[in-house]
Amino acid sequence: MNKQVFQTNDKSRWNNFKWSTRVIFLMIALLIFIFLLALLIDKKPPLPVRPDYRGMMTASKPFMRESHLSKEYKGFRDRIHTQKAQYDYEKNHQESVNRNATRNKELVNHIKNKNLSIWNTIPSGIRSAFYVTWDPQSYASLKRNIHNLNLVMPEWFFINPKTHGVSTYIDKRGLELMKKTGVAIMPMLSNNINREFKGKPVQEILHSPQKKTALINELVDLCLQNQFIGINI
Repeated sequence: MNKQVFQTNDKSRWNNFKWSTRVIFLMIALLIFIFLLALLIDKKPPLPVRPDYRGMMTASKPFMRESHLSKEYKGFRDRIHTQKAQYDYEKNHQESVNRNATRNKELVNHIKNKNLSIWNTIPSGIRSAFYVTWDPQSYASLKRNIHNLNLVMPEWFFINPKTHGVSTYIDKRGLELMKKTGVAIMPMLSNNINREFKGKPVQEILHSPQKKTALINELVDLCLQNQFIGINI
């Protein structure tokens, strides 16, 4: 009667408990090892997306577009494509605006730093003259008086009535003379087409934001390329 209820001299229960515990810990360690090994082998396990769902959302193949599921989800596809096209347009438009702003800023800095400063040092201010290429006397007069000028406005830029862009007629000898003397150059932009002033191309440009922007960008590029200080309109 002095023995406890669960007391025994037999070690079989203790041995069974130890081995059972060891087996359980071994199985847990094995499961952890398999889990870690699976993560190392495939770091990005595939999502459980059914092929028919992917097909109806993309409908990239002709036979998928005619399926029952693809027709049901056609509205979702159209909305996704529309939103992506809108995002791409807004992104490209903003990049174009930024590029144009940078070019315009470069032109303004070019005018301020290199050309306009010379007029502040001349008591008589701006002394300008027009120059045309179709009159031989115009070049002779320019050559004779250019040393008395600090600005020349040559008739070199014309509005193209078909493209609404800029048609340039820069004569080489006039440009060389102006560059040689260092006089500031501000070309005229004219709607004089074959000795006739045409207002319709100007009207179409003024009523179209796209054509106005394209014309301004083209003029800015021409001024930067040729180091002109601006445009006389």
